Amino acid sequence: MLNKEQQNNCVQTYRRLLENHELQKKNSEFLELIKDSAVEQFDIGKLELMGKGQNTSVRAANEIIEHLVRDWSQDEKARKELFEPILKHCQNKKRVLVPGCGLGKLAYEVAALEGVENVDAIEFNAPMYFVANNRQLLQVLDKSTLYPNLFKFSNWRNGADQLEGVTLDLSAALTPKADAGQVEVVYQDFLKMKTENYYDCLASLFFIDTAQNIFEYIDQIRRQLKKGGVWVNYGPLQYGTAAYAELSADELFEYIESSGWKIVERWTGTNRYNGSEKSMLHTAYGIIGFACIKE
Repeated sequence: MLNKEQQNNCVQTYRRLLENHELQKKNSEFLELIKDSAVEQFDIGKLELMGKGQNTSVRAANEIIEHLVRDWSQDEKARKELFEPILKHCQNKKRVLVPGCGLGKLAYEVAALEGVENVDAIEFNAPMYFVANNRQLLQVLDKSTLYPNLFKFSNWRNGADQLEGVTLDLSAALTPKADAGQVEVVYQDFLKMKTENYYDCLASLFFIDTAQNIFEYIDQIRRQLKKGGVWVNYGPLQYGTAAYAELSADELFEYIESSGWKIVERWTGTNRYNGSEKSMLHTAYGIIGFACIKE
């Protein structure tokens, strides 16, 4: 759509687009690896795969890339700010439940804590579950480099930053402790869990606002925990999925305290959920944290 003179002023942009295209192929190799592994494990036929392919979106593929980078990049700084307040409440809790575990990083961090004997990680997004649960795949992805910003073309001070790769470190999921089955990733709707009075601790991160009915989530969390069990939560209140009630933080705390919990700690923070620090545009959440005990 540009005239010749304008095109000549975009030579560097054009070169960046060509390099971007080549790097997309590298991301695609990992996505193909994930797909091929899933096809083999679940015995998906060619016709079935072709039918599903019509509904595959670039957004869904990018979500896997972004979450691999978010959960498993070598840079621990952003994760530590999220994980440390949660992990201190999980110490010495024998059985821990992590609902909405995503690609599993928090669950493996909890499993490494002193006194933790078993972690059940629940995920109801099929691609997320498959990656988190596939140790052979995680081993292949370890130390690999992904390119999470290739489809984000605006807001760059330096064009090279868009093309920057991120190296993964999945060592936490590949330790002998994890291999012994201490972390079990389960594909399940959290609300349909049948266990009751079983867990010593439940750790939720960027989770409770995914509820359509937040009261059902809180009541289910209570059912899962033993008396004296700890629920520790950290995340935003960015309600989705046509939420029936979108509680403010003070309304949330009021319901928690009225339904048989003792809140022992509250804190706040901010978190840049995804995206490069080098981008000129940052989406940051104000997040609330709390720990409470089932009375």
